[in-house]
Amino acid sequence: MGSERNPIMDEIGPDFPFKAAPPTLKIDHDCGVKITTSPAINNPPLPADGPGNEAFSNGLLISLLILIPTCTAWKLGGGFKTTVFFALITTLPILITFWAITSATAPRTNERVKCPGLPVEHYLTFHKEEDRNKYRGRNKVPMETFMRKYFDGDADFNGDVLEVLEYRHDWASFRFTWELFRYIIVSFATHVLVHSRSQDEDQVRDHYDRGDDFYAWFLGPRMVYTSGIISDVTKEESLEQLQDNKLAIVCEKIALKPGETLLDIGCGWGTLAKFASINYGAKVTGITLGRNQTKWGNETLRRAGASDSQIHCMDYRDMPKAKYDKITCLEMAEHVGIFKITNFLRQCRDMLEDDGVMHLQIAGIRQAWQYEDLVWGLFMNKYVFPGADASTPLAYYIGFCERAGWEVKSVDTIGVHYSATIWRWYRNWLANEADVTAKYGLRWFKIWKYFLASATISSRQGSATCYQITLVKNINSVHRIDGVSTQFALSAALEASLSFLVDFRSAVTRDETLKFWNDTFMRLCKSHDSPYTAESIIAGQRIIITADQENVKAILETQFDDFGKGKKFRDDWVDMLGHSIFNSEGQAWHEARTRLRPVFHRERISDLECFERHVQNLLPLLDTDGQTVEIKDLFFRFTLDVSADFTLGVGLDTLKRPLNRFAESFERLRHWKIQRERSKPFKFLVPRSRYQADLDYIKSFMDPIIMEAVNQIKAEEAGETPHKKDPGFNLLRASAEVSTNRRFLRDELITALFAGRDNTAMAFTWMRYELARHPDVVRDLRREIDAQIGLNSEPGYKTLKDMKILSNIINETIRLYPPVPLNTRACLKDTSLPRGGGPLGNDPIGSLQFNKI
Repeated sequence: MGSERNPIMDEIGPDFPFKAAPPTLKIDHDCGVKITTSPAINNPPLPADGPGNEAFSNGLLISLLILIPTCTAWKLGGGFKTTVFFALITTLPILITFWAITSATAPRTNERVKCPGLPVEHYLTFHKEEDRNKYRGRNKVPMETFMRKYFDGDADFNGDVLEVLEYRHDWASFRFTWELFRYIIVSFATHVLVHSRSQDEDQVRDHYDRGDDFYAWFLGPRMVYTSGIISDVTKEESLEQLQDNKLAIVCEKIALKPGETLLDIGCGWGTLAKFASINYGAKVTGITLGRNQTKWGNETLRRAGASDSQIHCMDYRDMPKAKYDKITCLEMAEHVGIFKITNFLRQCRDMLEDDGVMHLQIAGIRQAWQYEDLVWGLFMNKYVFPGADASTPLAYYIGFCERAGWEVKSVDTIGVHYSATIWRWYRNWLANEADVTAKYGLRWFKIWKYFLASATISSRQGSATCYQITLVKNINSVHRIDGVSTQFALSAALEASLSFLVDFRSAVTRDETLKFWNDTFMRLCKSHDSPYTAESIIAGQRIIITADQENVKAILETQFDDFGKGKKFRDDWVDMLGHSIFNSEGQAWHEARTRLRPVFHRERISDLECFERHVQNLLPLLDTDGQTVEIKDLFFRFTLDVSADFTLGVGLDTLKRPLNRFAESFERLRHWKIQRERSKPFKFLVPRSRYQADLDYIKSFMDPIIMEAVNQIKAEEAGETPHKKDPGFNLLRASAEVSTNRRFLRDELITALFAGRDNTAMAFTWMRYELARHPDVVRDLRREIDAQIGLNSEPGYKTLKDMKILSNIINETIRLYPPVPLNTRACLKDTSLPRGGGPLGNDPIGSLQFNKI
């Protein structure tokens, strides 16, 4: 399995050993149908459909239940009371007879699926002589009978459970047994009819309070007991990736915003509560009946610093009557009971704000079911999820929701995603067999091994499935049009662009950005003869990707006014860069450029005294008598010192004092912005916990310095303006001569600080790396320095400009390791680019307003 982790969602980190999953399973039998080759699931549907029955005929059964007592009463000359009497005494025998006969027959056989036709003993081993004699050759064993014998140690699978279950129609039948009838009458029926508080509490706690380690041994570090979501079928995403995909999609489907209150009913171990608190700034109230889950969830929230969120141990019927902005219920409603689910949904509706959204993720079954499905469902209710009887086909759920006063906003069926999730659970379970059996015994290990293996198959083939249903109140007192922007299906929420973004982030981490873009062009472009312009859909938006020099020239020069950063870029950066020149466009950009042009007059920036001071601080740190030096850190501190000195006229001296609050806040801001930009369009996943505090500190640090410069300018109504060589000169002073607007000054100076530090430091680092690999270039550079400057002189602006070798080294470094490897622009109006369209990509390509490039 893949090991890539979401850097934003911290691991919960169980305190018990957890082993990696074993290798992927393989099956080679030709079953006659197309097998599943996707690494997302990676197990083929062999006789998954197999022999079975058509949809259960309610009409036939109801006719029998009515006609038999009616005809019997009529034959005996009785009236209505006699008919009712016979109905009471014949209902159970009719049901048993009907189910016994219909489950034992198979009027419809799937001829497309080819079973190997091997004897039962090829697949199974029975440890009792009577069982070996009874179930051999083509005498198939009822599945319910085999399950009991397997759990009790009287039978075993010959090989991997999942693989043998793929061939189950070769060795098992799905007819009803007396044990099934007994369970339905004695236990299942009472569960369905009653669902009392005490019953639900006993069932849930017996299940979920078994032990956190029991569940962690298959759920893994995330501790999420609900279906994850596949984002890329071309690779085997880890279980953690599937769950992170799901958590983000749920939050997006309800349009969760910072500060909103979220009620998570059936919150489990609180992973969604933590995710929504950290990444969305929501205030989450979680509800669960599990005591262990409550303790685990609250401890997790505490460690995450989510003080506004809390998990409560209580029955859903005891939830305090409060209003919430959003409600989620992930695979808990099945436990409510089929006769109580409508009231439960009404209760949720009453607790939701009128303009709120509820997300319901709930397990279901197919309408055209087979007896295999019914036997599977009864097994689940008996051994795994007692009381979870509300699993129904989708049409029933829609009816429940609408009767409760909801409007269904969107529905996604995610059964295949569930199969991928459970397959990973199954492999985790196998890997932790020794720990499970040592603490909980072999019987529990076998029950869950069978459960996870068969659930992988049933959810893949559609016997069991899962739905994501997004609900809003069916009222017109709020502007429901506001919800249209978030009304997307699962595919639109995910987009194949998730893999694009993950691959891009990985390339950046590996410093393979240029290779990534070259591979992207080769993959997406229309013609390899014109390979540097391509189109893609990322997060539902048309994107044009280009490295064509004619297109770049049009964007940055000849058609400059057609393109800009775009509203989304400006909104993303306005809290940090304000309305500086780097965050402006159109007329605002021209005005900012006009104001700043005098500041960067050559005479003002050509003196190198500021740089020389900090170079002298840097050099001793590089002289370590052969000891290893973290040179990147030194360069980042050096450029920050230079930028602060040149920009604000202050000496941070981080080279001398690394532990500097300004430097630490500055670095966290930089890291936060990088993470956010790389994560688009999933930037909502990047936590904001420290961001605002660091930004406020940077601004509070700069404001007094700016105020002092502004006051000095205002006081100097006459006299000589300080020149660059005067000790009082800096970028702040020069900018204040142009404008004394404090917001303008702060915006431009923060921009200059970021630009002056990061890009320069990265260029220095890579240049030093390449020089270390090319000693011949170092020799040439030394000769040029000796010839142009000498060992006892300081360089000047003109001298540096004339040093061709140095200039070439800098230019080649930036070419190979561009500090800004890509730039984004949005079309400000309908326009076109010179190349990229047509069959071969050599014609102009049209671009509508708001398209991104």
